[in-house]
Amino acid sequence: MLIGCAGDGYTPALRTADSLMNDSPSVALAMLDSLKGEAQGWSKAQRMRYHLLTMKAQNKAYVDFTSDSLAKDVVEYYDNHGTANDRLLAHYLLGCVYRDLGESPHAVDCFLDAAACADTTARDCDYYTLSSVFSQMADQYRMQLLLSYEIDARWKASHFAALAKDTLHMIYNMDLASGAYILLNKVDSGEIVKKQVIDLYNKYGYMQKALQASTVLMYLYVDIPEKLSIAKELIDKYETEYSLFDKEGNLPPTKRQFFYYKGRYYDQMNQLDSAEYYYRKIYHPKMFHSTKDAMYRGLLNVFQKRHIPDSIAKYAQLFCEANDSSIAKKDQELTAKMASSYRYNRYQKESSERAKQVYGIRIILILVSILFVLIVVFSVAIGRRFIKRQREKESIQKRIHEQDQERLRRIHLEKEEELRQTHHQELEQLEKDYQQRQTELRKEHERNHKTLIEKHHQEQEDWLQYQKQKEQEVDSLKEEIAHLRLPENVANSEALMDAPIVKTIIELANKPVRPITKDEWRQLGKTIGKYCPQLIDDLNQQNTSKDMIKVCFLTVLNVRHNEQAALMDLNKQDVTNIKTSLNRKIFGEKTSRTIYQNLLNRYHIYSL
Repeated sequence: MLIGCAGDGYTPALRTADSLMNDSPSVALAMLDSLKGEAQGWSKAQRMRYHLLTMKAQNKAYVDFTSDSLAKDVVEYYDNHGTANDRLLAHYLLGCVYRDLGESPHAVDCFLDAAACADTTARDCDYYTLSSVFSQMADQYRMQLLLSYEIDARWKASHFAALAKDTLHMIYNMDLASGAYILLNKVDSGEIVKKQVIDLYNKYGYMQKALQASTVLMYLYVDIPEKLSIAKELIDKYETEYSLFDKEGNLPPTKRQFFYYKGRYYDQMNQLDSAEYYYRKIYHPKMFHSTKDAMYRGLLNVFQKRHIPDSIAKYAQLFCEANDSSIAKKDQELTAKMASSYRYNRYQKESSERAKQVYGIRIILILVSILFVLIVVFSVAIGRRFIKRQREKESIQKRIHEQDQERLRRIHLEKEEELRQTHHQELEQLEKDYQQRQTELRKEHERNHKTLIEKHHQEQEDWLQYQKQKEQEVDSLKEEIAHLRLPENVANSEALMDAPIVKTIIELANKPVRPITKDEWRQLGKTIGKYCPQLIDDLNQQNTSKDMIKVCFLTVLNVRHNEQAALMDLNKQDVTNIKTSLNRKIFGEKTSRTIYQNLLNRYHIYSL
């Protein structure tokens, strides 16, 4: 009833501002600021809606909150008047206020209250805001180093982001959860989740984010000898596809940790010159001293392996200084977090004072209740007297009514009997007419069914005859096309075999003394593209790997399986697997045995 009387508080202007909130929060905030003077003359429901939307716009526009007084008023109002989504948003924004004020425990309490307000069974549940609630809650848990709580909140944020169809927010929270697993030393879980995150980023088109996420796997793999090859693949892919590299191969200061991973890889491979080069690339002029510890750690390790005492002493000292600076910075952050927790005492004091106020209100309510009970007792006494008189009057009216009802009942029974007899006669006649009509319809249906069957058989015979005629025509056309193109295809095949690079490859295949060089592969690709352009187009369209293309070229030239392995510096099983993958991609067959014949048949290559 209260909601119905107060309304939702929206005006056309407020509804417009709300519609702009997600896409253009700064525009929405400017629009709301322009309504500030007008809002003072609005009803309370409209003013509260205005304050709620203003706080929402400020939060989305990254404007820091400086006071909690207005937010408290908004929460109190919507706890009594708003919908579940209104209460969810109000408590969420109050939590954001305490987040900006640095009161993490208070903020977490507000976020928990917000989550409790959500009605997840409702069709219009605001899953987007609910996801943001758990995401912000997870941030606060991380600040307080409560990583297990953070992981739980991240998964809930990801779940509700998926229900809100906010794919990026869903993956982002999974990404942060994987980092929390690693910080908890649950490396296997962190690695599994991180791989899922990278797959999802790639699936939904966020390629750059997938590359950035892969740096965590680099961090894990560069110190594991068995996984150095995987780390190298990730590093190469990052360097090839990441968009923030400049022309000189440098990265922005915040992304230069990547050079440590690459330097660490070369360090593990004992390629110390390359390792030193990339360790030094971490440096940039404006970097904080506390962020240089990775660079100095790497350089110290390089000079230890080189056994250069002066450099070891130099970088050991620099590493210690940077590490001490880093630890000091972390101590400052931890102190700030502890101070945030101590502010919680003020919150508890406020809660205690508020409890005293509530106790006084309860006393007043008890006195009002007693007065109300007395009024009710007096009203009941008067009411009983009135009810007694009313019942006597109703009793007389009831006897008169019962007599009238009895007379009407007798009349009704007589009429009903008369109608029953008439109805029975009509039903008998209708039954006879129905049976006769059923018989006629059955005979007609049998005649129509027989006619349709005969017609269907005739149409099938005509169709089979037509199909047979068309198959004969197609076979005839295929023979004619093959006859017309055979000389041209034979000529192309002979010209391909006479190409110098093909002869070189055949000679290497007969006497494999070395693998084929990159330049020879490039010449071979151009030559085959000249005489078999359709083959090159199909390979490009199927997004085949370099090894698949090489195996395809050697198979077209009828190079034997063992010689292919020698020319590509692979083992025979690898070549078999590549042929199987190639045959499946181009021809849809799950075997390597038919690849050669399939290539000859499709691309009309003869006598190779």
